[in-house]
Amino acid sequence: MRTPLHGVIAVGGLLLAALACAGCNAAHRSAELPRAVYGDVPVGESAWRSSNGELRAQLFFTDRPARLLLRWERSEHLDLGQLTEVTIGEAVTAMIVFSGCRADAANECRLRGDYEIFDPDGVRLARFGDVDIWDRKPAPRLPALQLGKGAAAIATGGGRPNAYRVAATLRDLNAGTEMTLVRDIELRASPPSIATSDPRLRGRPRR
Repeated sequence: MRTPLHGVIAVGGLLLAALACAGCNAAHRSAELPRAVYGDVPVGESAWRSSNGELRAQLFFTDRPARLLLRWERSEHLDLGQLTEVTIGEAVTAMIVFSGCRADAANECRLRGDYEIFDPDGVRLARFGDVDIWDRKPAPRLPALQLGKGAAAIATGGGRPNAYRVAATLRDLNAGTEMTLVRDIELRASPPSIATSDPRLRGRPRR
């Protein structure tokens, strides 16, 4: 499944690439926007999941975008929003899932957005503006969810252990509304490994 690159920026040791999702055309009727739970209290909205009028959206991360798209096309159960950290050197993709974009007279949505990434000090490393999230495409029927066409892939090889922040601003051009979703991804250092001839010990950290 192809996700062709539309642009790549290498800044501050990290790489941010805008992706066009080639497998996002089908709406998903079994996926649900997960509800955050703090203690025993479910919380409907957060910095990374929000709503504005009829539009509901969530920003989430995946380290297996091809697998996620395949499961999406098959309408398999998806548990979005669980990935919160990756090992430095691994790639992670920021994606949007949404519902309720306003349709025009041709029954098409006009949802566009921007992706930005910030380092642990709050300095913006890169920005992809005016990304096609779901622009001039058929409006998904409620309550089905739709995966956004525009995603942002981040290569973390030059990062340092800490939390990096991704912000996605969505604009519903038909409704004249917008929202900004913000979520952190934690980069962790790779565990040290030792050279050994014993295959049972390879790759294990020293104690």
